[in-house]
Amino acid sequence: MGDKLIPDMHPTVKMNPKPCVQMLPHEGDVSFEPNNAPREEIKIEIRIKDKTIMHLKIEKAHSSKLTCEWLLNQVKKKFSSESAPRIVGLKAVPVSLSLDYWLSMPTKTLEVLPSQVVLEPIIARAREAKRKVGLQDFEICGMLGKGGYSHVYLGNDIM
Repeated sequence: MGDKLIPDMHPTVKMNPKPCVQMLPHEGDVSFEPNNAPREEIKIEIRIKDKTIMHLKIEKAHSSKLTCEWLLNQVKKKFSSESAPRIVGLKAVPVSLSLDYWLSMPTKTLEVLPSQVVLEPIIARAREAKRKVGLQDFEICGMLGKGGYSHVYLGNDIM
């Protein structure tokens, strides 16, 4: 009764206007699949310097609803303290350029991940303190020219 036909489509195709929301099952939930068949899962292991810090299991059926941004936020939550490294992305171990590219796009879903994957956080480098450059940083070699308001000198960088 709440269904309506999609315009310009085959008349037997119907659309439910209510959003389809499914919760991820919790451990101990009873499965209502025939013969309690095992569900396909994506097992994700997060490592830093060959040390496993986190395991995630995602049902293959739900992977199309979860995004790369969600996965990155799950890893960031693990390091919620101020002393934690600044995680800016995830990369596959061993290197997989296509998977690394996919993980760099926040709106992409996790359905392309293989059944078992090892990921490593990409950690931003600490910013160095910037200091002003002055005459003390150069060795003056000689004057190149003289103008009405200034002198132009040739110098070599000491550092």
